[in-house]
Amino acid sequence: MRRYLSDPVNTRAVAGAVLVRNSRVNLVTKIQEWDYFHGIAAIKRLQSLYQGTLVAQGAFSLYDTQVLRQLGGWPHTVGKTSC
Repeated sequence: MRRYLSDPVNTRAVAGAVLVRNSRVNLVTKIQEWDYFHGIAAIKRLQSLYQGTLVAQGAFSLYDTQVLRQLGGWPHTVGKTSC
């Protein structure tokens, strides 16, 4: 929430960072940490340098609900596309 409030007034969404708490326990958690840090967090940081993001995905994302309502909201089902 703090990031959203400190961003420029035309910001419509921010995405939170998900970190692995037990990242050094075993090979699976090390791979998971690598995936989150390099595959998600690094890309979000790079996109934020341009003051934008292609997708505000993941847990802890925050959206301007007024804009979402004006655009028609979310689809009723996730993953289904209409033809």
